[in-house]
Amino acid sequence: MSGPRPSKLSPRSKWSFGAVAVGIPLAVGLALLIPPALRVSEVRAAVEGVARATELVEPATITGTEFFYVKTTRSDLGVLPADLLEDTPYDGDVLVGLFPVTRETWYGRAGAVQIRSVRLPPTFFSPDAESAYYDAGLDEMDQIGVVETETVTLPTPPRQWPEDPKELIELLKSEASTGRDLPEEVEQLESGLRLLRDAFATPIQRATVLRWIGNLAGMQLAETKGGALALAGEYMDAGMPTQFLIEFDQEGWLIAEQRTVLHDGFAPGVPAGTAVSSATYSKPVIVRTLE
Repeated sequence: MSGPRPSKLSPRSKWSFGAVAVGIPLAVGLALLIPPALRVSEVRAAVEGVARATELVEPATITGTEFFYVKTTRSDLGVLPADLLEDTPYDGDVLVGLFPVTRETWYGRAGAVQIRSVRLPPTFFSPDAESAYYDAGLDEMDQIGVVETETVTLPTPPRQWPEDPKELIELLKSEASTGRDLPEEVEQLESGLRLLRDAFATPIQRATVLRWIGNLAGMQLAETKGGALALAGEYMDAGMPTQFLIEFDQEGWLIAEQRTVLHDGFAPGVPAGTAVSSATYSKPVIVRTLE
């Protein structure tokens, strides 16, 4: 939940970041100008509006020959040790950049999942780091631009989340502990987001989790970029002030997440205001082919 800390990884492993980090705000800037009771009621009213619309959506199901298709584009901060450059000149101990990847996923009812991914050119925070990365051929090692397809088999049937709101929330609470010594609200939020990323989540389940998230302490409304609801706030990540944003469409699907550092010093050369982890998700649609 606190997000992928910058770590020294090999080029082939730096893509294995966890879910985008979000958290519960511990400090709220300009929102302090709004009375707390009013802020809470505004958030709950906005969440309730989307939750009610979500409950009216007809549940989607797939046959044995159909798939739920989802497209995800995410970008995460990566820190590479300079010794990976071997003989390539570079004045620094690490290369720091944002490494994006696009994934298309087909979820079958029988547990078969096909994933097609392509790693996109990274963005570095200095021209020297970018030049060194390409001069050392790390882009070829990372197979930038190469389409990879893999098929995996998940347990069948897909995970069954409870439909009953009370049972569902109790389950999510029981699974919220990560052992990472995070605030309870932070872990609960991430537990709820795990369900909201599930292509098989039903409208009732999404509405239940939306209401639960809306009641967590510190949630604020944010401006959306095309969705129906956006929640945001600030929290401390290992002493670093950090801002999160989560966005939902009118059917309660999670469509975007972002974590932005608010001060310099999160990683070498990373300035304040950098989105160190972000993702966008398409709404699951039913398709009949793996194309």
